[in-house]
Amino acid sequence: MNESKFHFSRVDICITSILLGGAISLELFAAWVMFSSDWAILTAALHNNMLVRKMFCVVLKCFPCFMNQRKRWSDHMGQFDLLKYCWHHKKKDANKSSVLLQKNISCSDLIEMWHKYMYTKFVKVPSGLKNMGEVFPLHSLLSYSLDGNTIQKLRGQRALQARRQYDTLKWSVESDFDYSIIVWHLATSVCYHHDDCRGPKGIMKIGKRVSNYMMYLLAMRPAMLLPEDGKSFWLDHTYDMLKELFFDATDTKAAGELLLKLDDDDQEANRKSRRYSTLDSLLKDVRKLTTSLNELNELEDKWKMIKEVWLEMLLYAAFSSSNTSHVKQLGEGGEFLSLLWLLGGMMVGIVAMGSDPADHSSSQLEIVEIQSEIIQID
Repeated sequence: MNESKFHFSRVDICITSILLGGAISLELFAAWVMFSSDWAILTAALHNNMLVRKMFCVVLKCFPCFMNQRKRWSDHMGQFDLLKYCWHHKKKDANKSSVLLQKNISCSDLIEMWHKYMYTKFVKVPSGLKNMGEVFPLHSLLSYSLDGNTIQKLRGQRALQARRQYDTLKWSVESDFDYSIIVWHLATSVCYHHDDCRGPKGIMKIGKRVSNYMMYLLAMRPAMLLPEDGKSFWLDHTYDMLKELFFDATDTKAAGELLLKLDDDDQEANRKSRRYSTLDSLLKDVRKLTTSLNELNELEDKWKMIKEVWLEMLLYAAFSSSNTSHVKQLGEGGEFLSLLWLLGGMMVGIVAMGSDPADHSSSQLEIVEIQSEIIQID
């Protein structure tokens, strides 16, 4: 046989060797990831064959990295500030990358999504939200356990009742869920800028973070909050209205102040508002809610109520979302909302089993143990 047929250049040999080495490396890495996954470890640990279990124990002793402590999630929550987004997006000195994208891509939905991602950020979950005893107070769980559907009906009513504001503000939490989120989010943003230097920092931080997180879910994960159609009529139209309204605002604080002028003698603001007559009621409700909140005497009580309303909305969203949406998010890295859904279901079940008042302390202990074992975020 002619040996010339098997003669290859050094370049071909090098390229082939690199490709072969890369393919082998990828296969080895894939095998490592597969065998070190939680499912593989759990399957081996529960295997019926004693020999397999012993081999598994030997492997773990030889390669302890298989069981290294891993972060189960990012310890971050999404943030989307509607006030800031609408002000920045309509500014004359808009981000150059946004303008470039708009010139080259005709798909408006893609452009809008790109803009949203530009103004989305992720922050660490505040320590107050890591305390499940604060998010799931025992007395609330006890009342929920008496009526399994109660937790899926409360969206801030309990917080308003505790502050004797239910009769005044019940309209704001009993509207469509996306409508309530937008109204409370804008009112919270305006109050936050108004009370920035005077209010209780810790409570304000939690209230604002949860507010921005709920707006993030509505803007970026609408299917989790609106499982029926996955789209918010109110939010889609609010974008254009606020961008037009905030065009001449100098900053986000000034943009928020514009919202409070719609019922005054500001002819320009009213002219822009009337162009979106279908949403005029939303802006008036934002002003009405903001005014009612600012009339509360004590800033601490005001922000405690705001925080508690948002926590109730957060729980309502967690328990009202479909199981499918939570499972889908687990495949994409998980959402804080899905973690609350999982922990909340377990905690309500524990408290329901301990209906005897004498068992309440043990129920609280089990809740703390679940928190420490599952929510590994510190």
